[in-house]
Order: sequence, then C-alpha cells, then structure tokens
Amino acid sequence: MKTKYRILFVLLGFMSATLILGLSLTSSVMSAHSSTGIMGRSFYVDDKILPDHITYPLLMIIDRARLETATPLEQMYLMTEYANRRLAYATELHNQEQHDLAVTTLTKAQKYLLYAGGLVLSDHNTDKHRFHVAKTIEYHLKHISLTFQDESLSDEHRAAIDKLNEELKVVHGQLI
Repeated sequence: MKTKYRILFVLLGFMSATLILGLSLTSSVMSAHSSTGIMGRSFYVDDKILPDHITYPLLMIIDRARLETATPLEQMYLMTEYANRRLAYATELHNQEQHDLAVTTLTKAQKYLLYAGGLVLSDHNTDKHRFHVAKTIEYHLKHISLTFQDESLSDEHRAAIDKLNEELKVVHGQLI
C-alpha cells in the first residue's frame, strides 16, 4: 500500500516539475525581447544551442562535467573541440549582429585554446598533440582575421579580440 502512495507522489512531483518547466520556457519566450530591443535568452528549436538559448547554461554544465571527469589528454582534445564549437557560435552571433555576445563567446573559445596549449606544454605531450593544438590555433587566428575585423565591431571589442589573438600567437610560437 505504501508503495502505491510513493509512486503516486513521484508521478505527481514529476508532473508538477514538467508544468513548472513548461511555464518557465513559455515565459522566457515572451520576455525574450525587452522594451529596449535588446535580445535576452530565448527558446528556439534548432540543431545548435547558441549562447542566447535558454538551455545554453545546461550545455555549459555538461561541458564542464565532461572536462572534470576527463584525463589531461582528453581535456586537451575536449578544449579544442569546445573552442571550435564556440568559434562557430561566435561567427553565427556576429552574423546576426549580436556583437557583445559574439565577442564574449569568442573570448571563451580563445581561453579554451590557451588552456589546451598550456596543458600540452606543461605535460610534455607528443609532437602529435602539440601539432593538434597549434593547428587549431592557426585555424582560429585565420578565421578571426577574416570574420571579426569588419567595421561593425566597436574599438573595445576589437581590442579584446586583438589582446587574445596576441596571447594565442605566443602559445602557438611555444608549440611549434
């Protein structure tokens, strides 16, 4: 008899949680645009979750958990994967003229690369691993120079990107 009540309470709790989540997502969609026209977090269905998506923090938690449970070598590969994904997101946000969010996302991508480079340098990994991070940095530097050097970026954004690019070039020089 007690088991039936427990199952009933679990189902009731699950239904309540589902209802709360549904209401939360609905209210997020309605409040995605503020009165000033600045885009907040929104809910949309797509094959990628950009940083402006309401579930993006969940993706960040999953990424962080994967990093925490990985070996140092796996961390290096995960960081380059995360950097590449965030570079693609930053490019898409830049194309959508969400420059603040694009630069923030690009900064996170570059920091992942800097950390991956530091891991490779500190653990005296093989040339294969050094080459992987160096090539990823080269790709990012080239992509950034082609995509993020247009006139739509503010001087502040450009300065932040240039500073991180210089740091990437230093790490790249140490890797090759």
